[in-house]
Amino acid sequence: VPIGDSEVLRFTCEPDSLRSYLASLNIVTNGGSSQLTFSAIGIPDSTHVTLAPPAITFQNTVANCRADTSSLAFTNSSCAPIRVDSISSLHSDIFPIVTSRIAKTLAKDSSVILPFSFSPVDSGAASGSATIYYSDANGREHDTTISLSGRGLPDAAFSAELGAPEPSSAGV
Repeated sequence: VPIGDSEVLRFTCEPDSLRSYLASLNIVTNGGSSQLTFSAIGIPDSTHVTLAPPAITFQNTVANCRADTSSLAFTNSSCAPIRVDSISSLHSDIFPIVTSRIAKTLAKDSSVILPFSFSPVDSGAASGSATIYYSDANGREHDTTISLSGRGLPDAAFSAELGAPEPSSAGV
């Protein structure tokens, strides 16, 4: 570096665990040398995931007849890989899980598409949730929950009003 000029040095610390880090830099010039010491404390990345969409609303679906399916992108937005382990559903009779065991490792900023299903058993509004279980790079378990909702429709073939039964004349 010429006399009178300066140079900027940048250092980055990317901790992999909760502990103290210490580093030193020796600077040697024509006029001598000096040592700079840097210290930092590593804080583990709090595992962040993103769900897109953040909730699923299924299309109106005929009860006891067919299912509607939808999916979401589960994205690892943390700084380290995570492992998506499994999914469970509250009200699994209405919101059955298409794939309960995932067992997929996601690198940072990568996604997996998770399918969901809505199979109403009655007409009317239905709501529930599904929980996605995953582990961080240190093996700690985490979970996140998504809201699920939909509306069951009556089957038109069976929803007609029936009149009163005709009296029977048998045995008279």
